[in-house]
Amino acid sequence: MSLSRSPRPALTSSSSGPIQYEVHSVDSAIQIEGQTRRTYQYSSWDPRTYQYSSSDPRTTVASPRSERTSAPSSRHGSSSRGHASRKGSAHSDGTVVIEHNRKHDPRVIEMHQHTRGLEEENSKLRGHISELSARNDQLEQELQLLQEDRFQRMPDARYTPMEDSRIQHELETLRACIARTGKRFALTAVDRSSCKSRNGLHDLHKAVMEVASTSGLPNSSCLLEAIADDAALPRLLLTAMLSRFVHQRFLQDPFFFANTDDDNDGTDWGEYFADAMSHGWITNPAQVNIWRSDTLRHLFPSNDNDKASRRLSARGDSLVRQASQLGAAEFAAGPARLLLHEMNDAAEKSYQDELLFLFDKAARTSVTLWRERLAFECHYLRDLDTQRFSIESQEMQAHPRHLLDDPTDHRLDGRRVRIVVHPSVVGLGTPDGDRYQTASRILAKAVVCLDEAESEDKGAATDTRVEKPDTVPVPTAERMFLARSPPPFSVPMTEREQDESDHWWSLKKDKRKKKRAT
Repeated sequence: MSLSRSPRPALTSSSSGPIQYEVHSVDSAIQIEGQTRRTYQYSSWDPRTYQYSSSDPRTTVASPRSERTSAPSSRHGSSSRGHASRKGSAHSDGTVVIEHNRKHDPRVIEMHQHTRGLEEENSKLRGHISELSARNDQLEQELQLLQEDRFQRMPDARYTPMEDSRIQHELETLRACIARTGKRFALTAVDRSSCKSRNGLHDLHKAVMEVASTSGLPNSSCLLEAIADDAALPRLLLTAMLSRFVHQRFLQDPFFFANTDDDNDGTDWGEYFADAMSHGWITNPAQVNIWRSDTLRHLFPSNDNDKASRRLSARGDSLVRQASQLGAAEFAAGPARLLLHEMNDAAEKSYQDELLFLFDKAARTSVTLWRERLAFECHYLRDLDTQRFSIESQEMQAHPRHLLDDPTDHRLDGRRVRIVVHPSVVGLGTPDGDRYQTASRILAKAVVCLDEAESEDKGAATDTRVEKPDTVPVPTAERMFLARSPPPFSVPMTEREQDESDHWWSLKKDKRKKKRAT
């Protein structure tokens, strides 16, 4: 649709009538709001005659302003002049007289049409922007998925090493739980005498030999005497036996959960993983530990973003719970029960719940640690009984009962280890997955109780403190999987060591006799 625009004409002064416009030649007709409007082309203005010149003198239109100033129409109708000004009237010379209404001004109409066109264009642009924004979000999501997929395909991409401080915090928290359990349920001063009437004392003596040096206690009767004389000994032994069981059953074995799998496929997965680790540790320690770390990360994913990860997490939690329940039942039925105080049904239930909580925490701590590239090794009594204590030792620390808080206090240096309350935990290798045979560091020191007799060989104590190497012994495959292999044969003690041990226990007996005499 085309409109012919021309400047609005000025008013024409005439003595014969009101001020008029002169228009000529109807250009086109347009349809707006169901009514027919006409577009006119105005004639030019002649300033000399104060009139418009037109090629067609018949086309003149009355001024709407002069029409508005004319006499008003009647109430029930309008004059022929007003009617002609509103509707338009044709004179004998062909002149058309209409009222000039802004609503019908072609320039206003064009402006409205242009505005509507801009609004439509703006609406289209907004829709296009929305489409582009949605497409941009989709492309960002696709890019993120591609980056994640590419990142996961990179070697060691999903591996972020755990700091040593966090590992030490996990181990210290677990040891605090073990110590609390031993202190809460061990024999008291009232119950120590009733221990003699219990069955299974031979098994108890055999179990105590794994955590305490019993060279001066040749049989269970001597052990019962020592328990009756020392009020703290039952608590120390129960804590030591519980700590050894936790470290050997969970912390030392990365695949402790494999034996709890109830799939009847005829495969002993625990033995399979143990054999793979044992042979791999000898041939290629770096590769076998990377395989172990990646396997545990796949079996126990840290995120639950997809359905497969959630299914694996649920399966892993089930295996951990089964391993915790089996461990709690086995320890509760073991010889350590002889070191428990008398309990009613409620106390027995509380003890079972405490063991379940403790073993569940130990199992989850084991999974957390073995997901790392580091390997872990525990040193027990058989690894520490040949060493003499030193305040500067990197692997041992005295039990709090010795009140050895000053790092410059050397009064206990050179004494032998009698009870290993908590074994030491050693980290092997580096976070990069190499140097497993050479790099090692102590993550948790062994907590030991020392004999009460001063060492007769002061030079040995000094030499032990000076000549102690900075690194721990090189790990072996047997140590790595002690939980799945029988313990080694005990090394017979030398005559000097036997004499020192007998001297320690004789001092305790003399001390007991003096107390009774007083």
